[in-house]
Amino acid sequence: MSRPTPNGPATVLYVGSDPGHAESAATALEAELSGTAVDPVVGVDAALSRTADDGVACVVSEHDLPDGTALELLDRLREASTVPFVLFAARPGERTLRRLYDYRATDFVARTDDGQYVALAASVRRAAGPTGDHDGGPPAADQPPEPSVEAVLGRVSDAFFALDDDWRFTHVNDRAEAVLGRTAEEILGESIWEAFPGIRDSTFEAKYREAMAEERTVSFREFFPPLSAWFEVHVYPSSDGLSVYFRDVTEQERLREELREERALKRRIVETSPVGITVLDADGRFRFANEYAEELLGRSRETIQELRYNADEWDIVGPDGEPVPDEELPFRRAFDAEEQFVDQVIGVARPDGERVWLSVNGTQLYDPEDELHRVVLTLEDVTERRRREAGLRTLTGLARDLLAAEDADEMAETAAGRARDVLDLPATAVALYDGEGGRLELDGGTLPADDAGPVDGSGTAWTAFADSDTRRYHDADDSPFTDGIAVPLGRHGVFVAGTADGGTVDGTTAETATLLAATLRSALDRAERDRELREQEAELAERNDALERADRINEVIRNVQRALVGATTRAEIESAVCSELADAGPYSLAWIGEGDPGSNRIEARERAGDDDGYLDAAELTLDGPASELPPTARALRSEEPQVETDLASDPPFADWRRAALTRDFHSIASIPLRYGESTYGVLTVVTERPDRFERTEWEVLAELGDTVAHAINAVETKNALVSDALVELEFRIADPDLVLSWGLVQEEGRFEFKGVVPNDDHGRLFFTVSDLSSDRVAEFAAMASEVTNLSVIADRGDRTLYEADLTGDSLTRTVLDHGGVPREMTATDGDVRLVVDLAADADVREFVEAFRSRYETAELVRRRERERPGRTAAGFRAELEERLTDRQAEVLRSAYLSGFFSTPRDRTGSEIAESLDVAQPTFNNHLRAAQRKLLTLLFDEE
Repeated sequence: MSRPTPNGPATVLYVGSDPGHAESAATALEAELSGTAVDPVVGVDAALSRTADDGVACVVSEHDLPDGTALELLDRLREASTVPFVLFAARPGERTLRRLYDYRATDFVARTDDGQYVALAASVRRAAGPTGDHDGGPPAADQPPEPSVEAVLGRVSDAFFALDDDWRFTHVNDRAEAVLGRTAEEILGESIWEAFPGIRDSTFEAKYREAMAEERTVSFREFFPPLSAWFEVHVYPSSDGLSVYFRDVTEQERLREELREERALKRRIVETSPVGITVLDADGRFRFANEYAEELLGRSRETIQELRYNADEWDIVGPDGEPVPDEELPFRRAFDAEEQFVDQVIGVARPDGERVWLSVNGTQLYDPEDELHRVVLTLEDVTERRRREAGLRTLTGLARDLLAAEDADEMAETAAGRARDVLDLPATAVALYDGEGGRLELDGGTLPADDAGPVDGSGTAWTAFADSDTRRYHDADDSPFTDGIAVPLGRHGVFVAGTADGGTVDGTTAETATLLAATLRSALDRAERDRELREQEAELAERNDALERADRINEVIRNVQRALVGATTRAEIESAVCSELADAGPYSLAWIGEGDPGSNRIEARERAGDDDGYLDAAELTLDGPASELPPTARALRSEEPQVETDLASDPPFADWRRAALTRDFHSIASIPLRYGESTYGVLTVVTERPDRFERTEWEVLAELGDTVAHAINAVETKNALVSDALVELEFRIADPDLVLSWGLVQEEGRFEFKGVVPNDDHGRLFFTVSDLSSDRVAEFAAMASEVTNLSVIADRGDRTLYEADLTGDSLTRTVLDHGGVPREMTATDGDVRLVVDLAADADVREFVEAFRSRYETAELVRRRERERPGRTAAGFRAELEERLTDRQAEVLRSAYLSGFFSTPRDRTGSEIAESLDVAQPTFNNHLRAAQRKLLTLLFDEE
């Protein structure tokens, strides 16, 4: 990689780490040397081979080379030659520089990102001289003296300018231009005093003149006001002027000031630290101790510094009380092993004879040569901690003993007994709270009851318990203690300890007493939780059993509900309910009964299961006090569910109880079958197990009763609507509560029932009124409790069609709720007349009694059985065709076949009208007339 040497044989050798970088560096250096060739090579061996030839005036080397380092190259180079050597590296350590300057004719130039090639060129010139002739002999007498390490370190900055002996600028590099804010063209040839008048009478002028006059290197650091910056300056004199290297160190000065402040802060922190801090030298002598270290060790700083780490005065022992061997002492561990350590506990004697226990942490400090220079030991007083640890060890044993205790009394006695040893107090006791007596009862320990003071609403112990806060006893307090403590145990009671011999309860003892009380409280809490857990487990088992029973009854109810769906008569419903309940379990007997007004007894309508003659033997009367009646009778009379969970629990027994117990029946539940105002009897289930019916189960049965009653009502209503065989009842009513109907009678208006449309509430009623104005009808409707939200649908001249919402008090709603269907209802000529249809198998007597219980003035004036007019599909069609005109039939059929009634419509009304060759209004009129006749034929017979 050698290149021809321009302008003579003198050559500078540049030794790099890779060919590309070495080539570019050599080129840049050659440009600064102006006529001196720079030859690049790579590695130590290549450099040695090249310097073996004549003509190398100077060697410039990077620090890290492929086959070694620059210092290795220098070592081997100096074995045969004293050719000048310049290290060109980033920032080697001081050790490297010192080793570098162990040899003569060597120099160092710092390499930065931009190369520092101006400074490197200046160093090469100084090292190689004007001729570059170095044959191994001493340097020429007129050569400048070798720079010192400090001088070389000062030339790290790449800002540089040169002055001749008339103080004129002869060279200014780029960095100097940037720092000074002036270009080289502006100041070359100009006097420095004229170019920068601000340096007159400054340190800069004084130092420059000093270097020039005394022909010696001058270095200084100074603030330059014109540039508002600090500079580090190195001035090198020569026979023709000065070379000045300088760099902006404003940021360094700022950091240095911060460092001084930080050091001052650290010193204040060290002196005021709550931890003792000591520093020992390599001989184990104390060089520093802060104020807290003096306090801990009981000695002044001067006295401490007179002692070594292992002086007899320290009398150092370990946690076991035995002397600590020298090799295990904190200083020796840190110094010999050079390891950091934490929390080595030792006991150190103080001059007053007291031993202080210290937790010692150690670390090392190293000098610039990486040699162990100092050991730092921090000291923390753990005397109280050791006392607490001893107490905790005892408390650990107490916790184990409390785990073995069986109840609160045994725990209290155990804790009070161990407390005396733990606390070293003569009086200890536990007072447990007696909820029934409302006082604290002393239990165990060494404290007689009278010595605790009042514990039943006053005194220190009671106050601590009631306020849940630790209290202290004092001389003038409620006990003979000179000092003592009462610690609450939550809801369990209070722990008491003290002394009466003039002693005191110090902070550590009080803290240990608090920990002991906390341990006892935790044990008492655990015992209570265990008891509650056992109770909860028992309760959970009972609940699981109840849930299993509920699952079984729910399955039965689902079966019942499925059976109800297919039932078409009341008898089928009752039979299905009893069969499912008795067959699927857990019930032995299920039956449905109703009251007989003649005998005032309950008669069975349906039964399933084995009653073993119970229903015949039991006195199922409705007479007598409710407390003596069987659940079936009570449920029917009260219309509320009745449950007997244990028939054998309250002797002497009534007849019905004896009849049940004789047949091994122990639990009975009776549910009234009630829907709206109608009661359809009572459902009763019987089991052989006592305590069979919990609330959840009989609530489910109550819901079943509602379902059964609703099903019976629905079936009877449906049968009344669709059955061909009907019972027609005609009532005459004179009830002033029927405000609307009665008002029509008084006004001689005529009311006619048209129909009811069911909804989520009580339904919507449609009716007409004749011979009475709509305003007058509205007045009566506003006063009536039968309807709300009256509105006029159509005024047809002789009569008006109305719509209103029914209420629960309406006559129509009453009829529907009792399984009837209102057919006609008129009010005219002073008479309110109601015609009701019932299914042929409906209980007419029950309906009449229920209706009269609601309307006392109701009079049944006629009863007759009739058949609903039958109509075949062909008959229906024939009658419809008879009612429709030809045009109406044509329009209706065309609309249907054209998809007019589809969603969305296949054809619109206008399209169909056009196909029929009629106007759309004509089409609409014919279509509505046909629809009205069709719907009249469909609904008039309902």
